[in-house]
Amino acid sequence: MALSALALALSACGATEPTFGYGSGVKLLPGDVAPTSGGWISDGRPPAQQFPPPLHETPVATITIADLGLNAIPIFDRDLNVQGRMSIATGYSITRYKRSAGFGAQSNTVLYGHDDIQGAVFGKLSQLKIGELIQVQVTGGPLITYQVTRAPTIIPPTYLTILKPTATPQLTLFTCYPLWQDDHRVFVVAKPVS
Repeated sequence: MALSALALALSACGATEPTFGYGSGVKLLPGDVAPTSGGWISDGRPPAQQFPPPLHETPVATITIADLGLNAIPIFDRDLNVQGRMSIATGYSITRYKRSAGFGAQSNTVLYGHDDIQGAVFGKLSQLKIGELIQVQVTGGPLITYQVTRAPTIIPPTYLTILKPTATPQLTLFTCYPLWQDDHRVFVVAKPVS
């Protein structure tokens, strides 16, 4: 896996506007600054239906996270673009990094979704709690249920560990953080339910 190229993906988030609010229940890594306000606020983000997913492309899977109000959101595979940055699926959709493991494989499957643009599909990722469930319906394949095992954690965009292969199956979800500032990332880890 080209981790230096994937690191660019971690730095390629959306808008750089003033910060309006922080997610709650987020674990900070050493050296991170604690949020100064609690909870998400109404920030005027446009509704998700204004951002259709890519047309004429079949998703590799869909994801449902009931605790975040996400139901059958399409997931599309993406790889590096000509500039060596990870391409991100457009619209209200999620990207599976092609260089990470496939769904159900014995390693790390990495998913990215926007937090504050194009419908903000992962806008509330920082609110997931340990024990909550994530369901992935693989297109033409199984329904895989994951359970969150690591609370949302804030990291700098250069923290590459979340992209590395693992010895056991896991799902890593990440997005830019904080809202409208995007100079950090927040990630969550989930393991398959047996």
